[in-house]
Amino acid sequence: MSITQKIKMVIKMTNNKEYWRKRFTELEKAQNKQSDKYLKLLKEEYDKSLIKIEKDITNWYTRIADNNEISYTEAKKLLDKKELKEFKWTVEEYIEKGKENAINQKWMKELENSSARVHIEELNAIKIQIQNELENLYDRQNKGVENLLKQQYEDTYYKSIYEIQKGLNQFEKVQKINTEKINKIISKPWTTDNQTFSDRIWKNKNELVNTLQKELTQATIRGDDIHKVTKKIEKDFEVSKGKAGRLVMTESAFFSSAGQKESFNSLNVKQYEIVATLDTHTSEICQKLDGKVFDMKDYEVGITAPPFHCWCRSVTAPYFNDEFTEGEQRIYRDEERKSGYVDSKMSYQEWHNKYVENEIKFKVKKKPKHIYTKVQLEEMAKKANNIVKNYTNNESKWSGNIILTKNKTVKEWNCDISVDEYCSLDMLIHEQLHSHSISYYDRQTYKENWKIEEATVQLLTQEICKRNKISYIESEYDKMVNTLRAINKKAKLYKNDLKLAKELIKIPVTERIDFLQQKVYNKAIENISVEEYQKIFKKIEEFLI
Repeated sequence: MSITQKIKMVIKMTNNKEYWRKRFTELEKAQNKQSDKYLKLLKEEYDKSLIKIEKDITNWYTRIADNNEISYTEAKKLLDKKELKEFKWTVEEYIEKGKENAINQKWMKELENSSARVHIEELNAIKIQIQNELENLYDRQNKGVENLLKQQYEDTYYKSIYEIQKGLNQFEKVQKINTEKINKIISKPWTTDNQTFSDRIWKNKNELVNTLQKELTQATIRGDDIHKVTKKIEKDFEVSKGKAGRLVMTESAFFSSAGQKESFNSLNVKQYEIVATLDTHTSEICQKLDGKVFDMKDYEVGITAPPFHCWCRSVTAPYFNDEFTEGEQRIYRDEERKSGYVDSKMSYQEWHNKYVENEIKFKVKKKPKHIYTKVQLEEMAKKANNIVKNYTNNESKWSGNIILTKNKTVKEWNCDISVDEYCSLDMLIHEQLHSHSISYYDRQTYKENWKIEEATVQLLTQEICKRNKISYIESEYDKMVNTLRAINKKAKLYKNDLKLAKELIKIPVTERIDFLQQKVYNKAIENISVEEYQKIFKKIEEFLI
């Protein structure tokens, strides 16, 4: 039987639209779970900020109230010298934290101006405290949504390709999606008002800031009881949380749909079908569009493709008609145009590992100057291995092989090390350390813990190079390394960063973040203030995926 005949046979077997509808509905449910999980965390962030703001307002009321009757005149009085000094300390902390977390520069400038004022009103001081908490909350939301949308787009792209290849029982290499392309896609407005998700987040922030500040002023003028004020604030936060929920679910639905469209186009799918979730909650428009088939050239979000409305649960599925010719084959071919048939029970992760991702790259910001032969590189690799053995007791999983390649230095998953002619000793030390660490696990474990793994390995690489007078190249992981150094310095975990790195690499990669958190917690009990403890914990959270 020819390849064309085999493909035709498989198409007939899978040309049951219920198969495709079911597979892509399940995919949509999985993506929704991911969005729901983030939304739950986001709502917890809102609750934490609400508690902080209520506490600040309660403290403020307590300071200036008389028998629970607050005077507007009293509230507007200037801070005395002691209070002003304390306020300036607080603002300086805001500024420092804002710089660490890259909060928008406009607000940072306002904080600096506030800190520089000789006089400031009590009422304005509490307004600044409220706005700063909201600036931080919405900045975290902005970064969180951005990461979610990138992940949704990428996941849907790969998983849609996987489902189609699995349905056709034919798995082949696919082009790895470009990170820069994803960044451009999610930063481009897609709605008629020409606003991005980030524009909407900051618009919602401004609305909440204005609402809270206006209501606080009016409550002060009326002399409202503190409980009445906090109840109103809680109601405002619920409204804002609702807006955040709608934004997260609608934006994630759009970018999941965009990732799916990209996958269909990459596999040359010609048509797609609308699949609605049919129950009592299904909108009228989705009921009417369910089962409709469109050409890919007519794919337009909101018109012929979901999301059709807020909280839309409709999805698209590939549609194959009965005609199938060799010239219309929809599956990617690799560079040599080879195709093959494999076990249809292959899991998504197995497929992704084999056909999309197969390496851990050491990312450098600029190339080393020296060019080496393979023999020289093999000697350097052995030297790096001997050096590394002095800094960790973990057994190396390195195969002993050096593979000369182009434009990459990686520790392959078969434990070979691939290098190019520009490789340097510090890069080989980095990869050898991976052989003592992440090589004990699989690709999925790396994907889930890559930040703390790369930070640990690069920190130890830098410390080894310093002590052995080896020059090291600036890496994209250096920012994470600096975060580890800052944690060690602020929490005083170890006497130096080498000790920290050596301890971290001993710990299984899946437990390193918990280990750090526990160490900081133990120190907090001894001699770290609550405020400092919270700052350090925020830094540790940067390693969470």
